[in-house]
Amino acid sequence: MPRKRKRVLAIVIAVFATLAFSGTVSPVGAVAANDAGVQSTDPILWYNSANGSGGIGTIDTGDNHVTLRTYPTGAFASNWTHAVSTGNRILWYNSANGSGGVGTIDTGNNHVTLRTYPAGSFASNWTHVVAAGNRILWYNSANGSGGVGAIDSGNNHVTLRTYPAGSFASNWTHVVAAGGRILWYNSANGSGGVGAIDATNSHLTLRTYPAGSFASNWNRVVSVGGRILWYNSANGSGGVGAIDATNSHLTLRTYPAGSFASNWNRVVSVGNRILWYNSANGSGGIGTIDTSNNHVTLRTYPAGAFYRNWTHVTAAS
Repeated sequence: MPRKRKRVLAIVIAVFATLAFSGTVSPVGAVAANDAGVQSTDPILWYNSANGSGGIGTIDTGDNHVTLRTYPTGAFASNWTHAVSTGNRILWYNSANGSGGVGTIDTGNNHVTLRTYPAGSFASNWTHVVAAGNRILWYNSANGSGGVGAIDSGNNHVTLRTYPAGSFASNWTHVVAAGGRILWYNSANGSGGVGAIDATNSHLTLRTYPAGSFASNWNRVVSVGGRILWYNSANGSGGVGAIDATNSHLTLRTYPAGSFASNWNRVVSVGNRILWYNSANGSGGIGTIDTSNNHVTLRTYPAGAFYRNWTHVTAAS
């Protein structure tokens, strides 16, 4: 988030505690196939960057995870560091060498490659690549550089705006698109901020909050259904917040340590559902945030229900 308009950032959040969840979800390629083929949410892309395997699933109308397609080892290139859904396309990026690609999931639930970019096509070392509406925000937390891009109608990535090193504050750990705004958060010191990308493709700072405004150590921050889910995988605490019409963060619900199961390392918004996944043991779950801003567990799956070691889980809207 650029310092130019206000130094980036810090968000006021009452120290959250946690959401109750114990859980399990189905493996891609070994998922519980309840109500197979009945789809209520966006396709879910599963990817293993170490071996290039993958899969496509969905959450059906009964809140079960269903596997729609599986891809063996080597079906995808390995070492993609980012797989970002934007405008029913998927942007693939390798931060080590600056290669990339654009794909989509077709109506037959197949991944289709639309465009490839060789090493060096993108700058390397972007740490955050975030879909924000129909734009893509690029950010380097080490040096505070950034950029704004988009995927055009020809499935090409187009650069719309660039920001040199120091334009943003460094060390933001989470950058989350939330209802037309962008939430910035530093888990080390609890600072944060709210920004947006305007009609000229410039990033604007709308609100800043100093260190300590948020609790520290949130390691999963997810936008879902107009709310923001906060989760600490070390102690199972969490909370629900939102960004209001004045661009302020509001705390709506807090949950103490132990309210959630610990060690979820993938927490993904899929439509108005939340997919929880533990890559170490293959457990998972499906939840939602209700109209009273409570987290509700809809489905749990035990260890081994999913394959282990998926590195990326992306809702491909």
